[in-house]
Amino acid sequence: MKKLMNYHYLCMSLHGGIDQSDRHSIITDFKNDDIPLIIATSVAARVLDIKDLILVVNYDCPNHYEDYVHRCGRTGRAGNIDYAYTFLTRAQEQKN
Repeated sequence: MKKLMNYHYLCMSLHGGIDQSDRHSIITDFKNDDIPLIIATSVAARVLDIKDLILVVNYDCPNHYEDYVHRCGRTGRAGNIDYAYTFLTRAQEQKN
């Protein structure tokens, strides 16, 4: 996230260590287009329900198929075509 901010990308992080009021504020700002990027952990991603989400990037591939489907399922709702990208290390690629 620091690298993104160094390149002047406006973003916030969302994780279990943030209290509920701050999480709510971050999600509201994202939905209102005040924050274009959210960097979220798997736990935090489960609470996201954003209607017009068009892109999910999995920087760390989930270990479980169900988590992968859940993350990627955040896009493409109501028949919309959207995108989910996943980065894999060589070890992860060989494992799968």
